[in-house]
Amino acid sequence: MRDARATRPWLRAGWTLLGIPALVLAAAAARADHRFELSVPGRPDLSSTAVLDRDVLTVTDATGRSFRYTRRKQFDTPDGRYHAFFNRRQNQFIRWPVDNQGTMLVGDETGLLWRKSQQQIVPVARVAPGPAPGRGPGRGPIRPGRPGRRAGTAQHLDATVAAGNQLVAHIDDSGTLRVYAGSEDHWSLFDGATAAGLVPGAPITFVEGRRGRPALLTVNASGQLVRIGERSAVTPLFPNVRLLPGSAFAVDQNGPDQFVYAIDDRGRLLEMDPRTSRITPVATDPELMAGGPLTVASRSGRSASQTLLLIDRRGLLIRYDSTPRGWERTPVATGFVPGSQVAWFATGGPVRSAYVAAVDWNGEIQILESAGRNWSRIAPPPVRLTPGEPLAIAATADGPLLSAMTQTGNWMVWWHQPGGTWASRELDRGFPLGAPVRISTETATGFAVDLRGRVIAAHRHDGIWHAYVCRPDVDYTPRLISREVVPNPALPSVNVRLANTGQEELYVQIIDSAATMAPRELQIPAGRTVRERFERDAGARIVETYLVPGPGGVWVEQTDEYELPPQPRYTLVVWAERVTYQYIDRRKKKPIGALPGFDLKTHVSLGVIPLPPGRELKNGTIIDLLAEASFRNNPGAAVWYGPPSEGPTVVPEGTNNGAPLPGAP
Repeated sequence: MRDARATRPWLRAGWTLLGIPALVLAAAAARADHRFELSVPGRPDLSSTAVLDRDVLTVTDATGRSFRYTRRKQFDTPDGRYHAFFNRRQNQFIRWPVDNQGTMLVGDETGLLWRKSQQQIVPVARVAPGPAPGRGPGRGPIRPGRPGRRAGTAQHLDATVAAGNQLVAHIDDSGTLRVYAGSEDHWSLFDGATAAGLVPGAPITFVEGRRGRPALLTVNASGQLVRIGERSAVTPLFPNVRLLPGSAFAVDQNGPDQFVYAIDDRGRLLEMDPRTSRITPVATDPELMAGGPLTVASRSGRSASQTLLLIDRRGLLIRYDSTPRGWERTPVATGFVPGSQVAWFATGGPVRSAYVAAVDWNGEIQILESAGRNWSRIAPPPVRLTPGEPLAIAATADGPLLSAMTQTGNWMVWWHQPGGTWASRELDRGFPLGAPVRISTETATGFAVDLRGRVIAAHRHDGIWHAYVCRPDVDYTPRLISREVVPNPALPSVNVRLANTGQEELYVQIIDSAATMAPRELQIPAGRTVRERFERDAGARIVETYLVPGPGGVWVEQTDEYELPPQPRYTLVVWAERVTYQYIDRRKKKPIGALPGFDLKTHVSLGVIPLPPGRELKNGTIIDLLAEASFRNNPGAAVWYGPPSEGPTVVPEGTNNGAPLPGAP
């Protein structure tokens, strides 16, 4: 069996991006407390974690602040269903359910007035302490990753090569930065930045730090771009720039020059130079998606032309090029999910070409090849994915290699063959929808984060891919032999009534994360209710078989099973058709051919409503769309899905119908 120390030469060289004493790690692994996630559906910025250890309840919010509540038995509920805890500094009570399920109750300092918390209690299975070498692995389930797209739950990650070692990093569901170092079949974990206010699953990127050592950039819960450097030191950058918490960004590094591109909370596309703190506006287009991902497509020196790619609010793939006259905007293609990711890579050599790929509203992969400023389509792999699904794209001798997750959570790669065909291979199973992947052709290694929040490294050797589990609780890297997701017995579908209790007609998009097509759209007149049928996920069991060290250093197969709770599937996006423009001609004597007055109605976003998973979605449920959208207070989230397909409506003056007016704009 390989000596773990042999894979860490950069430690002996003094490279210390992140480090925790082994004694602290051992003590953390041996704790016998109960851990929980406190989440508000659709609001990852309101998530917290809780640790219940006998008579002490510790709650840590999304910014990393912890609050200690101690037991107060005299304030327990008479029926025994809730135990009471008190925090003196906050003058606040919490009544915690004895069965550790549902929601908690929050009370003031008198212990008399109680309200139901919005946060849902989700038990988190503790990772068992890692085994000593040669004794077999520690058992115990690892918490599942939170599924879902657009909610920051499909975890981003990044990889780099430093001092001869590969590094891969992500921010886990607790907001803890996790960095693994190694190669091929051995990966070691180093923890840090646990109280930095990091956003779970947020985009993260390696950059060159001081003295050439790697550092990391991410966006914290306050919307600040921060650098995480040696010894987990966190340094805010650009204090006058605010991004959405956990916002996406792109980094271009060319020698000593480093530029960060992001769309701030005011919808401005900015170029930021951390070395000089200079901020240069690239575009202020109102169709830009605040917090949306963008891609740095090319650069060969500070004075050379720079290209950025992004998908805006209308689903247009836009190219921004820097020129001596400033930045030029060019639409490239349409039909994409607003704010979805664009994958890009360029080939070297005398004939330099570039490939751009994204998944459109129909779940089809669109691949464009460019030579200079001209683009042409090439035939994609014959597969349908979830609309807007992130892709990884890399280079091979024959052309592009693509990688993504299917609707069933299978990690796939497709590589181009001579003659324009595609070959495919399944790397592993058990991943959330929308999970980003990274593929490095330099090291023939791919990375992704599975449903249980663990980094999976897939390495290609002699034409064969092998998957390895990067586990934080053991000092070796198990090789996955097989992983199956076995569904629980199916739940019956349910009928849900969608009620429009307002005075305006509503448009509702039903986003099905398991579908490979554009969302269904409903029109619900004022005061009306429609009935819709929804499927329900029943959860599953994950059955894993992997190689572990047995007696005498012999590797043996071990099979473990883990429960996977029901997954969210549907999201409702609610819009109102509202008068946003009026034309009134008040002239007493109107000339012949004058345009009559009219109102222009357009779609105004009201909010996004994620439906609960599994048995939490009851048959006969009535959803008051206006009340739910108002309660969630997230109208801006609707732009991630785009407005309904039906365009603006022109209403002539003095009529109540929606017939278009001939000649009207």
